[in-house]
Amino acid sequence: MTAHARRIASIPRRGPIDTWRAICDLLCADADARAELDGIGGVAAALIAKEYTSEEPIVVSGTGPQVRFYTLHGDRAIEADLSEELPLSHDPTAGSWVLSLPCAADDLADSQAAVAGASHIEVRALGQALARRQRRPRPPPCVSPTGDRPHRSGGVVTSVVVNVHTQATTHVAANVLRSIRQIIKGCGLSTTKMLDQWAVLEAGVATWLQSGGLEALILEVYDPSDRLDDRRGRFDFTIDYAHYGDGDGELWLDPETVRRTILKNGSYPSACDYRFVATTSSGRPNVDGWSTATLRSTAGFERHTVGTAVGGGNLGGSLAYYRRSS
Repeated sequence: MTAHARRIASIPRRGPIDTWRAICDLLCADADARAELDGIGGVAAALIAKEYTSEEPIVVSGTGPQVRFYTLHGDRAIEADLSEELPLSHDPTAGSWVLSLPCAADDLADSQAAVAGASHIEVRALGQALARRQRRPRPPPCVSPTGDRPHRSGGVVTSVVVNVHTQATTHVAANVLRSIRQIIKGCGLSTTKMLDQWAVLEAGVATWLQSGGLEALILEVYDPSDRLDDRRGRFDFTIDYAHYGDGDGELWLDPETVRRTILKNGSYPSACDYRFVATTSSGRPNVDGWSTATLRSTAGFERHTVGTAVGGGNLGGSLAYYRRSS
């Protein structure tokens, strides 16, 4: 089988949604196909944030040779030459086509449900698309700052211009959203609403981190059927802009802090809903899709701080949850 491959720089060079848009820009010119791809952008961004697309490609089968998109993360993204992200010689979406996104078992059911309305999109289990051909051993990956182990990034080739602050904000924004999705799923709620809102969420969080205006991203959980007191819980990602005093902190994520938060908080009934609220400083830039809101009271709830879950540059994101006082 003839196939064309492209490797697309992602976190921390680009955020997940911008990575997906870069792929779509290379992939198709057809307006209907682009509308369908844009419509599942939240699902694609969430899978890119989890780095499934660095392990196995996004596969597009249609007109002409098959196309495979891999995403680069960490040092490989930083060092990537964007001029090598070459346009395709054909439009695989011009006729009959299908795009397949890779996904681990834990996220498979939710992701498949989220793309059920898109007739040309599928989400497959990792390993499924490669099962019929011999897989060559992959070289050891470069250390990825979006991986599960804290580390310090390696050196950057001299031909790459590095904006440490932009990379740090991209990394923290992507992994705060990745962690919140993990919380939603781990607490027994559907992630569909978040996936639908991913592009707006990422735009707001990344923009306000970049400007220094984001104080916290808050997930409120409530029961819409309870007209007397609908409050059920809350999770806060609070941003510390001086977590690393020298501004050169390693880019890292600690999923164990998130797992521990879920374990301590417990689950919610499936009838519960949730919303996202960002607290920001005065003078922060406006971002489309966000509007003013008032937080629910936390009276009668106790705040539990778990610890810092994500960091990079001078930024740190600490996680806390609220439960009713006993």
